[in-house]
Amino acid sequence: MRGQYFAASSLRFTIGRTLAPLSIPLCGLIGFNWTFALLALLAVAAAVLYKIMFDWYDGAAPSPDVQASGKTILP
Repeated sequence: MRGQYFAASSLRFTIGRTLAPLSIPLCGLIGFNWTFALLALLAVAAAVLYKIMFDWYDGAAPSPDVQASGKTILP
């Protein structure tokens, strides 16, 4: 689990380091406003994806040790 966490954590920086150099020539091709709009759209899409994944994780079943203890988990 720790390895998965660190892999996912480093992925966001890898994607950012890939997009940043691409945005400079993109400004020359399609203009600053369109480049900014595209990057803003990507940021909003990432936020929506994060929200979906966070809600999906919250809806997952409780861990086995919580079920074995007999404690109730309130939403």
